[in-house]
Amino acid sequence: MQRNNILSEYDHKRLEQLIARKWSEKDFDNVQKLKSGISNATVVSSEKIPGEIVTMNSRVVLEDLSSGSEFDFQIVFPSNANIEKGKISILAPMGTAVLGSKVGDTVDFVSPKGIRRLKIKKMLYQPESEGDWYI
Repeated sequence: MQRNNILSEYDHKRLEQLIARKWSEKDFDNVQKLKSGISNATVVSSEKIPGEIVTMNSRVVLEDLSSGSEFDFQIVFPSNANIEKGKISILAPMGTAVLGSKVGDTVDFVSPKGIRRLKIKKMLYQPESEGDWYI
């Protein structure tokens, strides 16, 4: 997360619990980026979070601004990550970058292949908009 993003109270609480776990050295940098991002986020009740905000378990369409290609993915907790099913962990650089952003935002992050720049094109599913406030 790169700016003053918006998080639901429920996501904020669960992410704080995630960060508090014991992590391996390989995950340390990603956990620290997530920690920094959520400490600067604006927290609102799950029932009042705007529908264009990327929350946990949201599925969004992204455009890679360097290639023009589009793809969709769902942002999930590490235990639910499955790249073949398009489920990306919140601890992956892309997951951390888009959480709390909104449709239309552009996010930058460092991936194993270098700096990537993605635009959030469309919200396919946001739990809070569907009344699924606590999944």
